[in-house]
Amino acid sequence: LVAVLGGAIGAIAGYMLIGKNSPLPIAVLAATVFIALTGIAVEYLVYRPLEGTSRLTYLVAAIGLSLTLQGLMQLLFGTERRTFPASVDTQLSALPVPHILHGYFSGLDTLIVVFTLAITAVAAWFAKHSTAGICIRATADDPILAARLGIDVRMAKVQVFAAGSALAAVCAFFFVARQRVLEPTLGYSQGVLAFAA
Repeated sequence: LVAVLGGAIGAIAGYMLIGKNSPLPIAVLAATVFIALTGIAVEYLVYRPLEGTSRLTYLVAAIGLSLTLQGLMQLLFGTERRTFPASVDTQLSALPVPHILHGYFSGLDTLIVVFTLAITAVAAWFAKHSTAGICIRATADDPILAARLGIDVRMAKVQVFAAGSALAAVCAFFFVARQRVLEPTLGYSQGVLAFAA
């Protein structure tokens, strides 16, 4: 079911991203939903079978998954560097900049800062005040005790993978929008930093 739904949404996202008349926010939203579903599929197909193994096993699986996805992207889209379409550059250049920041920051930089502050505030509120956030925190702290208290540990893990993947999709868009180029191995150095963290 996840593969079928993910494939359908992926096709829609691909059509919107390639189409010249598609609004940028709709394309980013469609891609974000597709990547969130991909995160759920990864949790189900890759990480769930590894439950009960060492952390090193998870690390090796993550590295293998990263290399597999990079290879898949190279197979599907080629290895050449691509630039943002002119229509996307035009939309990003038209973003307003507060007068006090004019000349120091672009509209995209301002949007990235505002998004980062907003999502940090929302995530902090979600983790501390929502039922799902409390369940996720309890699962991260002690999954065995959380399960004994009646928390659906599996659902908490799925929610983390979905939310983390969706945020990664939006952040990847911002990253590529600032770099203005896209290639299959672009996120390698960021991935190394993430593993270190």
